[in-house]
Amino acid sequence: MENYIRVDYEKLNNLAVKLLKICPFIPEDRKNILLENYKTYYNVGKYKKAVIICCDNKYIPKAIVALELFYSYNKDCKKIIICTRHDNNMELLCASFNIMVKEVDLNNKFIGIKNQKYPIECFYHFYVYKLLPEYDYIIQIEPDIYTNKKLNIDFENIKYIGCNFSKTMLIKNFYPIMKDYNKIKNEFGDGNINQYKQNSGVKIYNVKGLSNINFYEKIVYYYNKSIEIGAKRMGDDSLFTLYQIYNEKYIKMFNPEFHIIYYNEIKNYKDITFFHFGGPNQKYWKINKNSNLNLTQKYFYNKMIKFINNNFEDKFINENHIL
Repeated sequence: MENYIRVDYEKLNNLAVKLLKICPFIPEDRKNILLENYKTYYNVGKYKKAVIICCDNKYIPKAIVALELFYSYNKDCKKIIICTRHDNNMELLCASFNIMVKEVDLNNKFIGIKNQKYPIECFYHFYVYKLLPEYDYIIQIEPDIYTNKKLNIDFENIKYIGCNFSKTMLIKNFYPIMKDYNKIKNEFGDGNINQYKQNSGVKIYNVKGLSNINFYEKIVYYYNKSIEIGAKRMGDDSLFTLYQIYNEKYIKMFNPEFHIIYYNEIKNYKDITFFHFGGPNQKYWKINKNSNLNLTQKYFYNKMIKFINNNFEDKFINENHIL
């Protein structure tokens, strides 16, 4: 592994601000502007962050759209796609958007996933902190995520995992878990099913923190043990929810408006950081003139279409079936 120089950005920041404030050659109104600008640049350099999407080869173009939209608000993150295999065309396409592609094969860990509803890549975000150890934080999103504004969170509060919840969903009301809960409880013991279930689709991982708790190894243990007891986890959502039942102390929950799946929780669109075209919401690329959309779905769909048309060439949109 490469050696990375760690700079004490806190001391550097404090020194720069002090010098700027006492400088006699800069007008006071100009100082305020420079201080705001410096705050932005300081936050960019403070952490090494990456935004990642895990998907198969055919989903890479839609992953590019989601990453470009996220990056339009968050310039301090490296864009990365994680997949099992990708072809030369996708390699060149990603390179044209300055997106890194990394391959990993975890079929020997998540046994029996082939020919299931979800591809193997849906589990890869659990492993990504091992694949990208040079970063401090990794933001995981999905191809059907609309980024509505810049991330506004204190990364230092995320010791291990950051995600959010919906007020409409407790784990005890989540069918994929509860249909097997007697088997789960008999194997793992009593857990907390009276907590809000995490929302899948957006996670923030503290790389060092996850290394300290052997997160990936625990996830694989739950996956394989659930198969042994006849309670197989079919996708990453139910697998992580199983992890949550017994490990809630490692999960930092954000407010519901951080990542919206259930639209009845929306009070002000400007409060939303991420909108998910999943769950009760159609994928934006499957919506057509005959789709019956409510006001919230229509709002974010129109914003997504506008972003795509304003930022991608027709050739890219048509050849990759983006819409």
